[in-house]
This record gives sequence, structure tokens and C-alpha cells, in this order.
Amino acid sequence: MQKKKGLNSSFPYHTFRNDPFKTRFYTLDNGLSIVLAQKKGTQKTKCIVAVGAGSQEDPKSFLGAAHMLEHHLFKGNKFFGTENWEKEKEILIELKKEFSYYKLETSEEIRRKIWKKISKLSNQASSYCIGNEYDRILSHLGAKDSNAHTWLVETVYESTIPTTELHRFLQVESARFSHFVPRMFQAELQVVQEEFGMVQDTDDFILNEAIMKALFPLNKGLQHDTIGTFSHLESPDIQALENYFSTYYVAKNMRLILVGDFNFDSTFHHIKDLFSHIKRGKKNEKTPLNVTTLKKTIKKSVKSKSSPYLCLNWRLPNKNDSFIYLVKILQKMLENHAGCGILQENLIKKSSLNDAIVNFQLQPEFILFQIFSVPKENQPLQEIEKLLLIEIKKLVIDSDFKCLFIAATNQVEFLRIKALESKNGIAGGLLDDFYGIQSWDNVISNESIQSQISYEVFQEFVTQYFIDNKPVIVYKEQAEPTHIKEFSQLKNKNPEINFNGFSSFGKEILGKIGKDYEVNKTTWFDNVKVSRYKDLEIQLFPRSSDLFTEMILCWKRGKLHPLTRHWPLLTQYISGLGSINYPDNLLQKELFNRGIQVDFYLKDQFLECKILSSTSEYDNNFTFILSEYSQLTPNPAWWKTCISNFIEDRKYDKNDPYEQLQHLTKFAMWNHDDLKSTYLTTNFIKKLDHKLILSEFISFFLQPNHIAYFSNTLNSKDCQVFTQKSFAGTVKFTEEKVQLSYQKNKKLIYHLNQKYAQTEFRFITELPKISSKDWHLLLLFNEYFGSGPNALVFQELREKRSLAYHAYCHINIPQNNDIQSNMVFHISTSKRNISISYIEIVKLITDFSQDEEQFESSKKALIRDLSLRNLKGLGAYRQYQLYHCWNLKTNPEIQIIEDIKNVNLEQLTSWYHSLHVLSHTNCCILGSLSKNAEEIIGNIFAIEKTKLKDIFFI
Repeated sequence: MQKKKGLNSSFPYHTFRNDPFKTRFYTLDNGLSIVLAQKKGTQKTKCIVAVGAGSQEDPKSFLGAAHMLEHHLFKGNKFFGTENWEKEKEILIELKKEFSYYKLETSEEIRRKIWKKISKLSNQASSYCIGNEYDRILSHLGAKDSNAHTWLVETVYESTIPTTELHRFLQVESARFSHFVPRMFQAELQVVQEEFGMVQDTDDFILNEAIMKALFPLNKGLQHDTIGTFSHLESPDIQALENYFSTYYVAKNMRLILVGDFNFDSTFHHIKDLFSHIKRGKKNEKTPLNVTTLKKTIKKSVKSKSSPYLCLNWRLPNKNDSFIYLVKILQKMLENHAGCGILQENLIKKSSLNDAIVNFQLQPEFILFQIFSVPKENQPLQEIEKLLLIEIKKLVIDSDFKCLFIAATNQVEFLRIKALESKNGIAGGLLDDFYGIQSWDNVISNESIQSQISYEVFQEFVTQYFIDNKPVIVYKEQAEPTHIKEFSQLKNKNPEINFNGFSSFGKEILGKIGKDYEVNKTTWFDNVKVSRYKDLEIQLFPRSSDLFTEMILCWKRGKLHPLTRHWPLLTQYISGLGSINYPDNLLQKELFNRGIQVDFYLKDQFLECKILSSTSEYDNNFTFILSEYSQLTPNPAWWKTCISNFIEDRKYDKNDPYEQLQHLTKFAMWNHDDLKSTYLTTNFIKKLDHKLILSEFISFFLQPNHIAYFSNTLNSKDCQVFTQKSFAGTVKFTEEKVQLSYQKNKKLIYHLNQKYAQTEFRFITELPKISSKDWHLLLLFNEYFGSGPNALVFQELREKRSLAYHAYCHINIPQNNDIQSNMVFHISTSKRNISISYIEIVKLITDFSQDEEQFESSKKALIRDLSLRNLKGLGAYRQYQLYHCWNLKTNPEIQIIEDIKNVNLEQLTSWYHSLHVLSHTNCCILGSLSKNAEEIIGNIFAIEKTKLKDIFFI
């Protein structure tokens, strides 16, 4: 594609011919990069501010500075977040001095004295702070998904904002990035320490350090985790943050990206007025990395509590867009969606190993290509290492893979187009362009690259970079963690912070906001077209892209149904079967060649099969999959492999903290006898007859309860014609409704004692059946009390008390009106904070804090979010099915908005207390408890010790 300069514009820009998003690239006089991309039909704009520096630029005195600085950009500066900047500034200068003394001091006794002085000064400075003002301003503006992340070479701040509030939002961002203040540094340091505690014993943290040290022994900036090191978080350096901001948060090193449906010219000139004052600075010019090939294999061993596995790592140069294209093709050939990748076919399906996952990580100067492989029980990791390397070599010597290469090429193109269907995908491509990872012209078109790459070029690429270039091999062994560290600082008492009101800047911004959005009587719901064929309901949902069409077959049987507990195993079995016309693995290869994707989803109440195809071939492809899946043939050998892999996966789950928490939560929530009836035990699996359950699947595959189509090209008549042709013999297929019963015993804590750095704490509350007429109260409760950075739970537990990195509370809307709702309150915190965290949670649940300003902000944010909701694709489908199952024939959101407008805090509080939350609660704890914590918790809850064999029903 070719660049071209903008015409009829008072400020020059460049764009690309045939760019579907009409993207404009501007550069202000101070060097700031501005990118505006068009996404028609949306009332919200994706906003990103990207900084061209990350943890790789961390100073030696403070590894973790980039990440810590990212946290502080949410705290405001001299413009907002403070009631009296001049007085606060004087104390912050003193605090900076004390932290510098604290960092250099070696005597623990003197350090404790300095820390007490730091705490006293921090409390004095906090008295001038306006807590959480940035998030509260954005809540008033109707922003959603405001967050940030730091990685090796990038720091990215993002939000989704109502387009009508875009100009005011940009005023906030202009002020935000023009000045840095280490506000509430002590409190935020303890939040980051909690975050460090969450990750320090995870596989990603442990593995990444070993890999990067082996791959880049001369580059210290790549060898530490983004969050930093224990020693530097124990003794931080404020001056390092200030230096980092002044060096890298400069115009020539930043890009502002907006993706939405707005006027380019007026928006750009507004940006120009607001951001031209930012210091010009210098672009971050990195020292080139040594990304030459490794001549000798490097082997490392690491240990963590999870099950053992192997990780192969290749260091590749990021040479150009064509090179990235080859990397993506290789990934799809080794492991693809259709299940016919080389590793699946040659190793997993032949029981040579349990599982394999192929990933790659793109960076401006290098690419990290990884294969994670899970062994069979008692299989040596060295054995699967040899098996994987043999499969890599086959790519060079075996010409039979050419067909797979062509299919993988098509799959890469499909994924590129699919990513660009969303604002997030477009923004992600523009980020890659800014960081030099992948050029924008390649993001929007692979045409020129495809024409250059043959299978012979691909084989040369594999030879040079995966055979001649040796990997770093990491053996991940299982062992109890011995490296867990706890920070020494004593907890500061709660500082006095004002979480109400706004600074003069905040008042100025909010004073310009107009009236609330008027409710649009025509919503996304009205774009769903519904028709019938016999007893079959046909639903048509709009889709963003013309190029792809999806179909979902839905049956009313889900994972809560005892007769369907074998479906996770069955769908795994189906993924490797052939049919009468395409025996053995030929069916999966044909699906891959045709670009068909088939996914099964087992929900609480539904089983779904999603089929995706190019729109031009949807008729042939949908007909093909419906025909072949109705003629699947049994394969005893593959069934035996599925059984073996499934049982071994269960063993791996037992050692995974996420799976442990999920199972422990269910154990605390549902009746144990019910869980046993739905749980897929080893004995149950071994008794299954694969021919019988496959026959059952085939018998109802063409008898769904409803069909949903997703297309921007098809109309209702097209869907009607195809349905009639393909489902002519359909009869109504029903299943009895089944639900689990909640635990009878309340105020009981199920404690699974595991040695982790953090302790996971969940309250699970059974709630009475909630009428759809009360949905406005439920949604408002979530917005005001439990979800997001502006909610009271986050504000109280993280912002005020620094007790956790993650804290939330949420009440769900059940899938139908026969099911009771539940509330989950979750916090992840360090062992030293578990007692005070528990006390604060109980206080929050009991008192239900009264904050009128916060409540009004939450109301406004929720009304705007619902008013601007424009769901498409799978999101629209999920929401529509929820309303459908509640027998709602029109979009309830219109009435919900009106109800929210009329409710006050007293009414919400009364509704909440009517739920009697604490008396209907069980809890679960994953992690360690001190005797003191057990005594405090035991005053309200009884503690019952559990074991892995209990919660996994083994």
C-alpha cells in the first residue's frame, strides 16, 4: 500500500490508499504522534495514549519504575487530585527525602524509625488529597474499561468514552500527561507490593525470568519482570520515577490513538490545542539487541507448585512484516484451531504427549517463539523435548505439509481480518505500528506479502531459525515454593483522604457536561431479526464484517444437567473424528482447508455449537459441516487417548491455583450431592460407551432448539431458506430444566490450606429469586458498590487501605427466572492483611456505605452505558438469549434506564438489606491462615478444612 498526504486540510497528515478506516497520521510541531481511525456506527470512541518506553528502560536504582509510574498516572497531579497543591507539595518534598534515606539505610532499626516518619508525612499529605478523582471524573463522563498496562517497551493507557464526551475527556488526558506527582506514594507502593505477592509464585513470573536471562544475558533491562524486583519494591526510589517521566513521557515518544465515529478535522484541532504544550523531548532510541542465532542449546530448570511441563523457546529477530507473517504461519501449522496441526496429529492423537500449546510474542527487535508441552504421567520431560524437535525438523524434509501451509496462510489472513472488526483490534494494530512491531499497511493488508512467500521460502525460514538456531529449553518441575518473600514494612494506619468532591479542575470539566442522554427507542435489540421454521426459532444478528458469517446451533441442555456431564469429553472426542466421507484425520484437514471453525460451548443451561465460515462460501461450508457431523464414525483408539488425556488434565487441574479456586467456590456454593451428580469422575468416564454417546450426539445434532446467524450480508429470507434446506426433518427437542441447589449450611468457611504468596478470599451468598423488575437495582448495586475502579469495594479496600490489588463484588443475573441469583465478593491479599481485610469486608457488607456523590456518579455512568449500548455479534446473542429466557419480548434496557433515573440511595440500600446477605453466606479461602486470622474469622464463621480430593470429588 502507498502513503498519501491529506488534502483540503489546514494541517498535513498522511494516510494509506484503500485503508477501510480512513486512518489519518498526524505529527504535531512538538513531535506528538496523533492517529485518528474511523469506525462507523459506534457511539463510543476507543482512546489510547501510548508511551514508547516500558520496563526495559527501568533505571538500575528502581527496577519496576515504569510500572509504578503507570499506577501514579491515575492519582492526578498539580492540576487535579488535590485540594491544596502548594501545601501538599511541601510535604511531598519531605517525603521524597525520607524515602531516599530509607533506601540507603541498612540498619533495620533505623529503617523502622524512618518508615514511621514516612507514615506520618504520608498521612499529612493525604489530608490534601482528593481520592480517586481521575476515575470519578471519568465515571461522570461515562467512560468504561479505563485501564493501563506496562510491558517491555510500552506503557499504554486506554479508555472507551462516549463520543459526545470526547473533547472533555481529552482535556483530562492533556492535564494528566503534562505533569507527574508521586501522590499517595506509600499507599500505592503497598498496592504494588500486593500485586507482586500475587505473581511471585506463578509459573509466568518464575518461567519468564529464567527464559529472558538465558536469551538476553547482556541486556539487564529484559531480565526482570515488569512489576519489578522484591528488593526495589522494598526500597523504592521516587527520584527515579520523576526522571523516568521527564525522559520518556515526552511528545516525541508518545502517540494518541482515537478509534470511533467522529469528525476528524474538529477533533484533531482540539487535540492540537490541548497537547501542543507537552514537552518535546527525544524519542527513545534503544541500544540494538544481540538477536543472532544461538549455536548451542541452553537448558534451564525451574520449580513451582504446579504440575511439570516443558517449554521450548526460540529467540528470533523481528526483521520485517514478511518475517512476522512466516512466524504466524508456523504457529498455525503446529497448533491450529481445527485440531489438525502437526503437534495434534503426530503427538497428541497418538498419545505421545498430553498437550502442546504454541505461542509467540512480538517485540520491536525480537520475537519469542514458544512451545509449552504437557507430558503424560511419569513421562520424562527430556523425552517430549526430543519428540517436539523431531516434528520441527519434519517441516523441512517432508513436502506433504504443503497443503497445511496453504491452509495456515488462509487462517492467518482470517485472523487478521477478524481482529479488525472491533475498535480494540484496530487500536491494537495502530499500537503495533507505533512500537515498530508491525507496520499499519501490513495490518490492513497482507496482499503484497502473500505473493512473496512460497512453501520453499517457509522451509528456508524454518531451517535457519528453528534448526540452525538452537532453543532455550526450560524444564518446569513440581516442588513446594521456597522463594516466597514478604515485605517488611508495617501497615500504615488508614490515611485521612477525601473521597468526595472535586478539585477546581474537576469542577470545571464536569460543569461543562450537558444533560443526560436521551433514551434511544431503537436499540441493538431491534436489529435482531426473528423468524420461525416449524418449531425452530431463527435469529439473525448483525455483524461488523461482510467477509465472515457465523451460525450457532443451541440445545437446551447444559452443564447443570446430569445427563450432559460427559459433553466436555465428547466434544474433545468429536474434534478428532472422521466421517464416512472423510475418514481418520481427513475431516479436520478439510475443515482447516475450507477455513471453517467449529467450537462447542457448554453453558449452565445450554449446549452450543458455533460454526464460522467466509460469507462467500457459507452455504457450501455450513451444508458440509452439518452433513459430515451427522455422519461421524467412532474411533476406539482416539477415544482411549481422549480418556487418558482428560484424566491427566484433571490431575494437572488439581495443581493449578485458578482451578483450585474455581472448584472451591463451587464446593462452597452448591449442594455437594448435586455437584457429585454433575461432576465427571474418573469412574464415570471409564464406564462411558463412546459409540453410544456419539450416536446420541448425531441423533440430536440437527435438532437444535434455536439457530442464530451472524452476518452483515444475509437477510432473514436467506436464513429461512438455508434453515429449511438443512433442517427439514427437525422436530422439537426439549430437555427438562435442571438446577443445582445451594448449600444449606450458611456462615461456613471452606478452607483449602495451600502454600501460596497470596490468600484468595471469597464470600458466596445465596440470594432470593430476583424479578426482572428489580434488574435496575441489581445493576446499580454492581456499579455503585462492587465493580470497577469507581466502586466502593475497590475504593475502600484498595484506594483507602491498600489491602489488595484485586477486590470486587458482583451479583449476577441468572440465565432464567427459575434460577436463584448469587453474590460473589472476592479479594486477593497477603497473609499479613487477611485479618484486617476480613474485618473490612464484613463491615462493608453489613453497613453498605452511604455516599450520595458516589451514588449519583454511578447512576449517571450506568444510564450512559445502557443508553449507548450497541451490541453486535456474540455479545448481542448472549444478551438476547438472556432476555429471551426470561420471556421478555422487548428490550428491557429502555425501562431499566427509566427505573434507574427514579431510584435513590435509600431505596437501593433498603433493597440490599432485604437480601440479608451475611446470614445467607458461605465462604471459601484458598491459601494460608494465621492462628490470629482463624480466631477473628471464627467469631462469625465456622471454619471447615477441606482437601483437594474433596473439592475435586476424587
